[in-house]
Amino acid sequence: MCYHVLTRQFSVLWGDSMYKLTFQKRVWVVKQFLKRVGVSKLALAQGVHRSAIYQIIDRYKQYGWDGLKDHKTGRPETLLN
Repeated sequence: MCYHVLTRQFSVLWGDSMYKLTFQKRVWVVKQFLKRVGVSKLALAQGVHRSAIYQIIDRYKQYGWDGLKDHKTGRPETLLN
């Protein structure tokens, strides 16, 4: 197979851009993982790379359910007078 066909298949499989999973989806991923569903199947079901699933699982192991919550990013808000 030529390079173009392989990259096209990869793009269709994983999507052109990664999107952030919601809290509910991250919880679902962990629950399925605890039921012994394979990481590849979870990644395919959510449309993300396997490494993203491993990051979610590692975060769960380190911080528990609170580790899966959304966190604010960016510059902290400042009060204007």
